[in-house]
Amino acid sequence: MEERRKQEGTTKMVYLVRHAESTHNVYAASHPHDDPLHWDARISPLGHTQVEQLREKVKSIQVDLIVCSPMSRAIQTMLGGFKDKIDQGVPVVIHPLCREAIENACDIGRPAAELLADFAQLDFSQIASTPVWCPHDQREELPRGL
Repeated sequence: MEERRKQEGTTKMVYLVRHAESTHNVYAASHPHDDPLHWDARISPLGHTQVEQLREKVKSIQVDLIVCSPMSRAIQTMLGGFKDKIDQGVPVVIHPLCREAIENACDIGRPAAELLADFAQLDFSQIASTPVWCPHDQREELPRGL
């Protein structure tokens, strides 16, 4: 498949990667009806292992662009899993429309300034100034997603 794509030159493959296990996922497995209030939940110890597994899986694929949610768990997954691709100069876009619906505290993002403090190598200019990036009263005016 990869060889055919190179020959045709116009076909692009899109790979969707879910974030690694987060601290919220760990809690929710044993407390399905509670919200542990892990704001913008980060990845768990198992999540770090999953990131390393992802890194091995994507070594052989061609990557032209990485688009990532501004949620910390997604950024952590992307930075670790695609580290080799990023080191090779593959551009990264952080976009707020690539995110989950707000269901729990873990789905509420942080302001761009806080994200920039943790992930200084990334550009957070696509994120609105509001910490949740997509207030409910503006949701109908925004495009539905990428």
